[in-house]
Amino acid sequence: EKICNACREENVPLPEYTVHPGDIMVKFTVADTMKNISHPQKVTDGVTDKVSEGESSVLALLREDPAYTYQALSEKLGVSRKTVSQRLKSLKEKGILRRIGSDREGHWEILL
Repeated sequence: EKICNACREENVPLPEYTVHPGDIMVKFTVADTMKNISHPQKVTDGVTDKVSEGESSVLALLREDPAYTYQALSEKLGVSRKTVSQRLKSLKEKGILRRIGSDREGHWEILL
């Protein structure tokens, strides 16, 4: 209901819902007025110019699950916790990443 109300407020097409046993699919259609907005690849290119391959792999995992801990990132990437810590610190200093909440209960937010 909130999504539909937000779409109405922005004068964009309402989402289409398809209900299947075990899942629901939601399809959003881009409004004609939004089709001329710059291509997302340009944004991605700007970000990838700023980050190393190692930092990019951290960002990919955090897109998957923003609640990953240092330990989980370390295990998934096959690097030390110190390496993960350095990569996260670098991403925070570049303004690409920030921590929301506590180390125990919080999550990561990707800003770009």
